[in-house]
Amino acid sequence: MPKYQHPKILFIDMAEDAAKVLEAKGYNVSVGSLGDPYKVKQKNDLFPLCRTLSLPHDYKEQEIIVIDMCYDLSCASIKEDIEKPQEDIDQWWVEHGQGYVNPRPFSSYLVKPDFDRILNTGGIFVIFADALEIQNYYWGYKNYYSMFHPKKETNSNNWNFLTILGDQANYKIGNDHGAMLNFPQQLPKNWPIILLLSEHLEEATYNCTLSLGSWLKQEWLPLLKNKFGNDVAGLMFPSDGRKGWILILPNLKKKRLLLLN
Repeated sequence: MPKYQHPKILFIDMAEDAAKVLEAKGYNVSVGSLGDPYKVKQKNDLFPLCRTLSLPHDYKEQEIIVIDMCYDLSCASIKEDIEKPQEDIDQWWVEHGQGYVNPRPFSSYLVKPDFDRILNTGGIFVIFADALEIQNYYWGYKNYYSMFHPKKETNSNNWNFLTILGDQANYKIGNDHGAMLNFPQQLPKNWPIILLLSEHLEEATYNCTLSLGSWLKQEWLPLLKNKFGNDVAGLMFPSDGRKGWILILPNLKKKRLLLLN
């Protein structure tokens, strides 16, 4: 049994050693995944979606959720043969035109109601941000002649695990990347979170910008900006109907050490 039963911490798509280190210190840590992106043979056709969503049985009761959205496609597995589905059986399908598939947008859509409840009741989300990805999914079946019969089409994005982020992602998550990170001048340099982040900016990069301030106003505090003054990290405060906090960070090299602090 963990020495500290609370808070209950869930690591999603984090490196395994991060959870092990916290467990060794007595924290109550679980691990899960929204799915592993995979490479496929590039082809203009629909194939069954390989879903690898994996969450612990008590994931709905977690109090701190840490999500690493970043991934290295060069390290992704290659699926040579997607299992041929049974004829006339409905399931979810996805396009292979890009040469890879990221199942996380679909998984995000599935867990959103549960994660919304965790946030609204006081949960904390720590997110290592990545670029916006939008994926179309198709519900239907293929017949004996491999003709697809659609019944429903939907799309989701990789920020869709929380309504407050996913619903605004198309407009508020910018497509930019770089490595120059600076603290806003108005923030006190002796703030604990500023002191903490300053120790972990070496080799840090950002894969997107965050235009949340114009929408959330008093609920959003920028913590890091890029060379051009765009937000790349920030803290979202609680508000009416939302008791929890959201901390959005760039792609830090030493995520494990940051969480230990």
